[in-house]
Amino acid sequence: MNEYAFTHLICDGNQPLITNASLEEEAMLYNLKPEVLHKVITLFKQITDKEITPETDISQLSGGQKVVLMILLAIHSKADKILMLNAKSALDPERSDAVQTLIKQFQASKQEILQLDL
Repeated sequence: MNEYAFTHLICDGNQPLITNASLEEEAMLYNLKPEVLHKVITLFKQITDKEITPETDISQLSGGQKVVLMILLAIHSKADKILMLNAKSALDPERSDAVQTLIKQFQASKQEILQLDL
C-alpha cells in the first residue's frame, strides 16, 4: 500500500475517511463546488434511500452510508488517481453493485481507479 500513499486518494471501506462535521464541511475537504455536491446528494439518495443535505451531520450516518458517501465524494473530487480498498466487502450486494456501476462510469474521467479487496 505504501506505493500509493503519495500518488492516490485512498478510500478504505473498513475505515471510511469521513469527518464528524457537516456534509458541506466534508465537501470542502474534497474541493467540491456546490453543484457537484448536489449531484453527490442526489446519488447518495438513489443508492441508500436516505435524504441528506449540506447541513447533515455525517457522524450520524451508518457505517455503510459513510462508505457510500466517501466513494461518492472521492469519484467527484479532482483526484486523478483513486485507490479503493475493501469497498465491495463493506457494502451489502445491492449498494455494492450500484457503487461499482458508478465507479465504472467515472473511470473514463480519471487517470486511474484501482479497487482492492483485502
